[in-house]
Amino acid sequence: MTRSLASLLEEWSDLVVAEIHPDEPPVPEVSATGSVLRPGATVTEISAAENRLGLRLPHDYREFLSISNGAYADWGGVVLQRDLFERVGTSVTGAGLLPVEDVAPVMDADGWWTEMWVEGDQFPETEDAADGTEVMDLRPLAGALLISSMAGPFRMVLVPVDDRWEVWDFYKEGATRYLSFRNWLEWTIRRLQPAVADAAGFRHLLERARGGDYEARLDVLKAIDPSLEPEIIAAIGDPGLVGFVLPIVGRWPSDAVVDALDQAIGQHDGEALASFSFSYEVFNQLMSIGTDRAEEVLEARGATPQLEALRRRRDAG
Repeated sequence: MTRSLASLLEEWSDLVVAEIHPDEPPVPEVSATGSVLRPGATVTEISAAENRLGLRLPHDYREFLSISNGAYADWGGVVLQRDLFERVGTSVTGAGLLPVEDVAPVMDADGWWTEMWVEGDQFPETEDAADGTEVMDLRPLAGALLISSMAGPFRMVLVPVDDRWEVWDFYKEGATRYLSFRNWLEWTIRRLQPAVADAAGFRHLLERARGGDYEARLDVLKAIDPSLEPEIIAAIGDPGLVGFVLPIVGRWPSDAVVDALDQAIGQHDGEALASFSFSYEVFNQLMSIGTDRAEEVLEARGATPQLEALRRRRDAG
């Protein structure tokens, strides 16, 4: 029996809220309600957006908007308070999935970024497109709609492909496709289960990720248990694993983790891992950790933008 979209949305909300680390407060609306869902848009509001866009939104996405007009979560889970400074493209503070009034052609929202992907090298798609696969031919992006707030290269778009509207989940290196909004939701729910249970399981996930297992890479990102700190520190010191744990190191805001990040830059001096992009990502994570020791490392490393952002955040409260 096919589950209702409302039921799927409730489960998705429960799963992403359950992943919030105690030291990473979400936006206030999520703290107040325990849900990432918002009040639904009216038929009039959805129709007005369609008139503005000059098209008819796909049925499952329209249904989502009628149940929850956007959400305080998206491809990256719940929007956290520390993420607000980098979220752009929405009139609702803390929105991940955009309310219907902010949905816009991605070309209008970020024309340079869109043109970069559309005009870049393209490759033939496989005959049978499937959920969770990499997008090879990005030209349809020119007609896409932005449906999530933007944080650097990360965003979600609704793309007209042949006779359907696909969801493309963009990250630094490219995009993953889902054949519909409902498919994205179902796939995301599956990805959120089960949570990482213990240190041995986490080490196994890391080794699978090292071997190219995409699902394991996603499961690594679920780790929140405080007892995993030694495994995180060990992974930071391993050039083949540090990239998998770097996005989540802020969940263990200890001096030991900060020192491991500092050493990761110094250890690999002259290697590809110590490139500007790696150092920049480490500095961003230190800024997010925000401890006194993190501030000391940022100052010693000359990471002025992140240091200033950390101090502004402290001054603001």
